[in-house]
Amino acid sequence: MSSKIPVAVSFTGVANFLGVVGIMGSLIFVAVEIRQSQTIALAAQQQARTAMIYSNIVAHTEAGLEYRSPSLTEENMYVKRNGFHAVLLILENDYLQYQLGLMEEELWNSKRAVFQRITRTCYAREIMEIERNTGLPDELVDLWDEYAIGDCTQ
Repeated sequence: MSSKIPVAVSFTGVANFLGVVGIMGSLIFVAVEIRQSQTIALAAQQQARTAMIYSNIVAHTEAGLEYRSPSLTEENMYVKRNGFHAVLLILENDYLQYQLGLMEEELWNSKRAVFQRITRTCYAREIMEIERNTGLPDELVDLWDEYAIGDCTQ
């Protein structure tokens, strides 16, 4: 006795099945490509930020100044004030990248922590009063206002 079960498979059914499998494979391939492109974009953004900070450190070195010096000489205050202008530009760019999904939550939170520390300095508060109406995103200004509470320090 034969235990074979007769199966009737039409050519159309097989073709439809293979078509669905092909489409699913294509979608998976596209998803992998998109994920890879996002990873490359994130890496490129991090590299650009690193290059920008490195250039800033080199400029300080060439000028004979210590990068992030705790000294409050008149020359260092000039550097710190200009540095804060640069930080605002960088933070605005970082905020945009975060909003567009090009910066991961963990990195954005570390940027916010730096921003929060800066809000405690008197020179940054003076500069922010000038910069707050120059086109910074409202959300960034609101974040500043949330963090800049209490007395400032030099």
